[in-house]
Amino acid sequence: INLGGMLPADLDGPAPPDGSPAYFVQMDDDAWGYSSEDRLQLWRFDVDWTNPSASTFTGPDLMTTAPFDSDMCDLSRTCIPQAGTPVRVDAMADRLMYRLQYRNFGTHESLVVNHTVDVDGTDHGGVRWYEVRSPGSSPFIHQQGTFAPDADHRWMASAAMDGAGNIALGYSVSGPSTYPSVRYTGRLAGDPLGAMTMAETEIATGTGAQTHPSGRWGDYSM
Repeated sequence: INLGGMLPADLDGPAPPDGSPAYFVQMDDDAWGYSSEDRLQLWRFDVDWTNPSASTFTGPDLMTTAPFDSDMCDLSRTCIPQAGTPVRVDAMADRLMYRLQYRNFGTHESLVVNHTVDVDGTDHGGVRWYEVRSPGSSPFIHQQGTFAPDADHRWMASAAMDGAGNIALGYSVSGPSTYPSVRYTGRLAGDPLGAMTMAETEIATGTGAQTHPSGRWGDYSM
């Protein structure tokens, strides 16, 4: 089983039910050869504070996703184009992006997380996002979607859900005619599942490019 890039859940809002484990999630691309399908894996870390040697790390529960391609530019660190320079930056598409956010609604528990994908086979970066429910019993993907509204690249995102069930998604955006910038979109709890319905909005408009040949970008946002 592929164990690279696993994220621990991070709490927002009310505490989990008493006795809940810590949740960990990772993604598996079928192209990696570990699975015949694209999927998420969920693991549970139960800590025994009285007898630490009795603690357990169990799983995975497997959740089949909509198909995705995590291979951006053959996993090169120089992938995402920028305006004003031939230098490209890292897509970081081989792992989930921070955070794996946990929220307890009382009636249900949710995890939200995202990663970067090639949306059309041309190394065009977009954001695949998920909401997972019932992590403590029978986890399932309640909704998922891929956000890539135009020819620019969107990557290195961060997703979070508020106490009303609305989701915000922030990310970097860049392209041959676009300096790297920061934008966000979102959805309301009652919107159709799997869709970011809010108009994309700019948080910070880029005025230059990263020109170091390492291609480093970020790394993570929150």
